[in-house]
Amino acid sequence: SQSFTLTCHISAVPVSDSSYTWDWIHQTPGIVLQHMVLQYPFMELQHIASSFETQVTSSADPFRNQLSLEVLSPSAADMATYFCS
Repeated sequence: SQSFTLTCHISAVPVSDSSYTWDWIHQTPGIVLQHMVLQYPFMELQHIASSFETQVTSSADPFRNQLSLEVLSPSAADMATYFCS
């Protein structure tokens, strides 16, 4: 199956500001929030939660001041609400 990509535009601060880390969070109906990715754009590092390691990729684009999350081979479980913060 095809992947899909979500984009999060950051407007208040530069995405690469060393004072900030960024998160992707996933919530399916009736299930608590699940932390997916912790992104450190200023160090070009990220941590993907073990339950999502093979399911997503994440990147930061300092020129567009945005974060992207690609969900690979989505299934019914990926029909959820996604948060970026």
